[in-house]
Parts: sequence; C-alpha cells; structure tokens
Amino acid sequence: MSLPLFMPVTMLTTAILGMILVGLGAYVIHGRFKHVLAHGDQGNVDMLIRMRTQSNFIEYVPIALILLALLESSGADQRILAFGSIVLVLLRISHIFGMRQDQPAIFRRIGAMGTFIILIIASIWALFIAIASLIPWSL
Repeated sequence: MSLPLFMPVTMLTTAILGMILVGLGAYVIHGRFKHVLAHGDQGNVDMLIRMRTQSNFIEYVPIALILLALLESSGADQRILAFGSIVLVLLRISHIFGMRQDQPAIFRRIGAMGTFIILIIASIWALFIAIASLIPWSL
C-alpha cells in the first residue's frame, strides 16, 4: 500500500535541481584537480567561472524551492506549479551553459532574467495567498 505523496511538484523539482547541484559540485571539483587548486580561484578564470556557476545556482534555487513548497502546500494549482517548475529547471540549465559563453552570453541572460521573472511571479502569488489568509474579508 502506497501513501499519498505530499507536495509531489516540490519533491520532483527539488530532486532534479539537487542532481544538477551535485553535477555543479563535481564540475568545481574537476576544476580543482585540473588546475591543482585547493582553495578559491587564485586568479584562474576557468576556476572562477566554475565557482560562480555553482554559487549562482545556490544563490537563487533555494528561495525558488521554498516559494514552490509554500505555494504547493497552500493549495496552489499543481499544474501551474509544475509548468513553472519545468521552466525554472530549463532556465537554470540555460544559465549554466551561458556561463561558458562569450558576450553577449544569451543563454546566461535568458537564464538569469527568466529566473527573476519566475521568482517575481511566485513571490507575488505567495503574497496574495498570505494576505488573503490574514485579512478578514467578511465581517
């Protein structure tokens, strides 16, 4: 007998993004071996790009997952959340590949701007849900 899955969209999205983060960690570790660097980038541009790629992911993905979990646990439409999650994953992948592009780095720009848009939409949606639950609309 299987139990009902709690927040399946959040769980699936977190699992996918978690695996991407592991890949980015391996990418940084590979750079450390390749350039024989124990700490920091020591002025090595390749290492700086590897580290910033991982750091940028870590900077933006957690708040997106927190918003996703809060929205899903508040009863937001799972189809919309699933669509937004797919878009978020694709945007984060775009950003990763864009970090290796020379200017104008279109994939990096798409990934960054798209992530901002997803965060803004999710934040506003969460604000509406939170405010609606706090304000007594009927007296």
